[in-house]
Amino acid sequence: MNIAGKFLDLTQGLAEAALLSRLRSKYKMNFNLEKIATEAKEELREDNIPITPSSLLNKADDIAGRHATGAYDMAGVELTRWNSNKKEYESYIVPSPSSYFIR
Repeated sequence: MNIAGKFLDLTQGLAEAALLSRLRSKYKMNFNLEKIATEAKEELREDNIPITPSSLLNKADDIAGRHATGAYDMAGVELTRWNSNKKEYESYIVPSPSSYFIR
């Protein structure tokens, strides 16, 4: 029983990743599926909605859309960051997140 309990979490995580994997190609972004699944479960619990595969997928799709919108809104914005080699701030332009997507 103890061994079965340990593998149950791994199996559930694998099933959730398989369920949510199509979100990566839909939004053309490399999402952390475990993090999105956790956020979706938390929001479903807050809304008192039962966690089923379809409700999890719908909520995760909504969360992934919010993350993608935020990432695409930041593309092209000029920001500054600390360069530890030069010991000074430097400016950079945030690239489009879809350029990092590998299918």
